[in-house]
Amino acid sequence: MKRRITILGMGPSASERKHDIQRYVQGTEVWSLNNAYLKFPQLCGGGFSRFFELHGWEYLANWSAGEDPESGSKVDHWANLARLGCTIYTGQHIPLVQDQVQVDWEAVWTHFYHKIFKHVTGAEINCYFLGSPSVMLAIALYEHDMGQTVEFIQSLGIDTSDPRHCQQRQSWSFWVSQALARGIEIGGTAASYMLEYEKDDGLRGLREKITTELNARIPKTGPVTDYAVCTYCTPSEEFPGVYEKGFNRLKSWCRKNGLRFCGKIEQTPQEISDIQDAVVRNRARRSWILSRKPVAVKAALEKTGKPVFFLDCDDEFLGVPSFPECDIGFLRNPEKELPSTAFTHLVVASTGIIAPTEAGNHFVNRWIALCKDAAEHRAYQMAWTELCTRSGTYGIFADVTAHMTGLYKIHAAPNGHRLETKTYGIP
Repeated sequence: MKRRITILGMGPSASERKHDIQRYVQGTEVWSLNNAYLKFPQLCGGGFSRFFELHGWEYLANWSAGEDPESGSKVDHWANLARLGCTIYTGQHIPLVQDQVQVDWEAVWTHFYHKIFKHVTGAEINCYFLGSPSVMLAIALYEHDMGQTVEFIQSLGIDTSDPRHCQQRQSWSFWVSQALARGIEIGGTAASYMLEYEKDDGLRGLREKITTELNARIPKTGPVTDYAVCTYCTPSEEFPGVYEKGFNRLKSWCRKNGLRFCGKIEQTPQEISDIQDAVVRNRARRSWILSRKPVAVKAALEKTGKPVFFLDCDDEFLGVPSFPECDIGFLRNPEKELPSTAFTHLVVASTGIIAPTEAGNHFVNRWIALCKDAAEHRAYQMAWTELCTRSGTYGIFADVTAHMTGLYKIHAAPNGHRLETKTYGIP
């Protein structure tokens, strides 16, 4: 049976999922390290498949694993390791660890020397790694090469974004590339380093330009061209006719270009309009409006049985895009140009395409549910965050931003919420 592995660290991409981490690692061997038992206590006693403590005994003898979050007392690292219910992989014999297996450094690094490093001109090393996660990934690849076939590896919390761990990114990316070269599927946030922004002013935008040109020339596998367009409109007392104009413009454009249009103009409920306090009324009205978008998207999916591209009614198509086959296709928010180390749901715009699949429908239902406690755009981002790491296990996610280059315009908002009109892919 082919193996599926999660390498679970303690960085931000794991912390934001810690309360229901079991859902994100379901169906995989969970490999974790150091004192991660403090962050994921629900995995202790059987949830971890392997645990790695690769620090040396001299270091560990004076190291504090932290404080118990409930009692505040100093954590007994060795007692906690003993309670994990799995084998502890160590770099050398550690006297206080009971069920331990020492990594066979000679076997692992001799293998990789002959397979990789001897081809590096002038190389005099048998091994290369920075940080425990790279070692864990290398061991997974060693076992794969030895016949214990691995088909999928994901990581969460191996973000290498803070000053203490950023040096490890180069090593981590090297070993992820080795996994990709073996045809192993990579998921979670393991390859998030590929989303880094170019910092060289002379090269910034070149990658996106090449990608756009290639996408225009190279036939895509299973392009999605038969989809519906969904929007939602509530007339504004403050800006009469503005949103209706955008709604009708979009409707006419869809008809002209042969796309199914699913739109709805809906008045604010009377009980909200009757609120006397203007501030409370406007807040209630906005919350109600924002909660209607995912409801409209769900109705469009059920009505058409097609993938649904959803957008605000005051935005505009400049051409007809095609999309890759996926369950959820998201767009990057052009107003959130964050560095790659901060690649989170914050860079996702609440516009995209959703397919009428199990994963797509589940995503929309979560979006609707989360709207009860958060604004629509934030609920969308939260729903995306919940599911994005399940790519390969629960659905296919795609960044469709490049497919919208030059074809989609977001207009400045009448209420000043968005100050600039921008066209995707055009500075």
